[in-house]
Amino acid sequence: MNSVVRICCVAALLSIVACKDEDSDSTPDAGPNLGQDAGPDGGSTTDGGADGGVDASLAYCQALCSHETACNPQDTSDFCDTAACTARASFYLDAARSALRACLSASCSVDEDACFTQTADALPTRSVDETFRTRCTARQSACPADLPSSLCASTNVTELLVPSAVQAGDACLSKPCAEVFDCVLEAWGSAK
Repeated sequence: MNSVVRICCVAALLSIVACKDEDSDSTPDAGPNLGQDAGPDGGSTTDGGADGGVDASLAYCQALCSHETACNPQDTSDFCDTAACTARASFYLDAARSALRACLSASCSVDEDACFTQTADALPTRSVDETFRTRCTARQSACPADLPSSLCASTNVTELLVPSAVQAGDACLSKPCAEVFDCVLEAWGSAK
């Protein structure tokens, strides 16, 4: 289940150890900036396409690996697997990758969960996100043992994902209960 966090940070499914702030200042680190120009990869918060480029995914993955190596050195192997990370990152909107990269580069005072949550909160909720949550909640009531309610919650941060990934996750909700969760994870870029 560790891969859930790397996809969309479903905090209720996984608890990540927060980093200790190595900075001596008391100034809070900045959260994500999602202005009109979301970053050098040129993505926008309304980008409907997939990956803005390998360089954008690689830059995000390098920031994630550096953050985990500095802040949580006992758990970096999957975070620093460049091939797996860039494959997952291609499911994120360009603006999300850019903001996550900036947030993860700040310092250890902002943990990975906070970066994902802050970034998702800064992105608009689209109709595809609402559709997934509504259908997921209905499906979860039929499959409580197989489908965690946190996957369907408004905090599941589908806003980070390209619309096609959210739609693919939504299509998984028609599968038998025992198959839904793994299908959604795969649709969102995670191996089973």
